[in-house]
Amino acid sequence: MVSDELYQLRRRVMNHLYRARELSGECMPWVRVRIVPLGKNIAGQTQIGITRNNEMKISEKMAQWDDVKLKEVVFHELGHKYLGARHSKDKTNLMAPVIPSNISSEKIECDFLEIARKNKKCRTDRDVLGCRVR
Repeated sequence: MVSDELYQLRRRVMNHLYRARELSGECMPWVRVRIVPLGKNIAGQTQIGITRNNEMKISEKMAQWDDVKLKEVVFHELGHKYLGARHSKDKTNLMAPVIPSNISSEKIECDFLEIARKNKKCRTDRDVLGCRVR
């Protein structure tokens, strides 16, 4: 893969990270992004903590994916590592172990806010998107 493709993919990932910080009231840590070869069925990995340098690895294969699927991977990884969420049995949820086929950008953000509220990790008292509060 040429370096321009890698740069563009990294830029797209960073835009999604900025959006996650905005939604969370900017309480999420800054995350360093690396575009690397990952295993066959792995789209992303995140390591957040004192010894892990707040690093998100995204598969270089993601350059070919549309922006909503990339956003799902970024928000999913943040859900695991920063918000403490586990995989969901609900196949339409952001935290499903496999990317939901028809998930929208709005659903990704609403699921993310719901996880943040449940885990009390961020100031999410404002209803940014009109998401239904449970």
